[in-house]
Amino acid sequence: SRRREGAPSAWATTAGGSAYLHITGLSSGDTIVVTIEDSANNSVWATIVTFTLDGSAINGERIEIAGTIRRYARATYDVTGASISFPLAVALHRN
Repeated sequence: SRRREGAPSAWATTAGGSAYLHITGLSSGDTIVVTIEDSANNSVWATIVTFTLDGSAINGERIEIAGTIRRYARATYDVTGASISFPLAVALHRN
């Protein structure tokens, strides 16, 4: 299992938003869990989205987020397998 994270952004909203995941290629026999986390202080993080796509198919997913998205947000992913290679894009839109 390997964990990576993207660079945090730095602005907040109380109007919610949308999270997007696009998996554009497969990694045979491997799996992935992609999340988006937020933080008020860039050091204590909480998961606000967990995508259901697991890398078993090329696909996209959009999840609505209601309420507050705190100042900092980042995407994280955890992959499991032997020859891990997942071409993907993750985006967060704040209303």
